[in-house]
Amino acid sequence: MVLDIRPAGEGDNAAVARVFVDAWRSTFIGLLSADFLDNMSHAKQEQRHHRVFSAPTTSYYVATVDGVTVGFASGGPTRRPEFPQENELYAIYILPAFQHQNIGSILFRHVVSDLQRSGRKGLIAVALGLNPNRSFFERLGGLPSAAGPTTLGSATLDQIAYLWKDIASLTLEVVRVSADAHWDAYHAIRRQVLFEDRGLTGYDEHHPDDHRDGHFPFLLLQGNLPVGAARLDLKANSKGVVRTVAIKAAFQRKGLGRVLMKRLEAFAAQHGVIGLEVNAAPDAVTFYEKLGWTMINGSKNNPLMIKGLPALDLPDDLGRS
Repeated sequence: MVLDIRPAGEGDNAAVARVFVDAWRSTFIGLLSADFLDNMSHAKQEQRHHRVFSAPTTSYYVATVDGVTVGFASGGPTRRPEFPQENELYAIYILPAFQHQNIGSILFRHVVSDLQRSGRKGLIAVALGLNPNRSFFERLGGLPSAAGPTTLGSATLDQIAYLWKDIASLTLEVVRVSADAHWDAYHAIRRQVLFEDRGLTGYDEHHPDDHRDGHFPFLLLQGNLPVGAARLDLKANSKGVVRTVAIKAAFQRKGLGRVLMKRLEAFAAQHGVIGLEVNAAPDAVTFYEKLGWTMINGSKNNPLMIKGLPALDLPDDLGRS
């Protein structure tokens, strides 16, 4: 199973509509009338999402597993002037079989990272009061507030608004390590995760490999908080080597490693790399397999894995998550 999260395109509208309708029918069975759910139309939702997607201020992301769309999220300027928050999460839906795998939280943070760059502060997300999944927003720090009723079919239903005063702390960003504070965080994360948490000693924060030409250290930031680190070494023959990927223990199994690796792969492709390799820690093999890496030599203490990269037309900066 290979998971990918990427910006949506016009060609994703049909798949997004399918996810929306199927997720609604699964989530609200027994909570909304069967007639209302049965009458939901993939075609109408495709038209609706096309209108939203075509707005230049809208941020849209899809999650795919083995190329099949399993979730999406969208957001943009608020449509709710009764609240002071300037941004709104328009929608976020994951097919039931793929829920509780951190896909939703990473989609959420991708959209929020786009919105934060607009300069607008604050975020609102509105959910039906009877939605059993609305605790998702509470886990991300949203504060609940009454949002007034809405009418669906013949039913009038309460809504709850989840509010964030400032979304800066929700964003994800991958940056090249250059400032002294980032170097300190880079070494602290690698020392803790790769050495101390494994009962090892001898980490060398002055190792020359971190500063060689063609070696690029990166730091993953959640808001202003450093949570992950990695290095990419560019080699001859269009090859790249991923080194020392580390995510702080409190932030592991939240999908953040995928974000860090996605940006490293984009950077590598921009520099002409067509193939990556990594000597993976044994407990990280499954992580790499889910990202599309292939085992080449599993007999080593740190198994050798590789991944081919397509040509990517992306900006040569990592200011986007």
